[in-house]
Amino acid sequence: CPYGLRQAEGGPCGVIAPVQAFLVARLVAEKVSPAKASSSACRRALLDALTDVLCLCAAHGTAAEGRSPARVLVPSSGVTLRSLLKGVEGCDVMEFADWSSLRAAWDTEPLSAVYFARE
Repeated sequence: CPYGLRQAEGGPCGVIAPVQAFLVARLVAEKVSPAKASSSACRRALLDALTDVLCLCAAHGTAAEGRSPARVLVPSSGVTLRSLLKGVEGCDVMEFADWSSLRAAWDTEPLSAVYFARE
């Protein structure tokens, strides 16, 4: 699928659907044609979309908390994604105060190594 996410198996549709919506919005806003969508343009749009979703969620912290930082769970080395289904032991939480810092983090270790396959 050149213009969005593909879910190969059953899974968290409720998570994928909003990310897909933000991804398509980013691609449309950037005037990326589905027929000419390069992998780098799609990757940029995906990382921007993930950042948009997490920062939007963080902006809706409780009134007592004020604006919460965006948080990303980072499994330590040796922690498998399958083991995360049982609990978050062995993981760290990274916090980001603003959109730019989170967006930059997707392209660097540890987030790039944990969440994205090497090309």
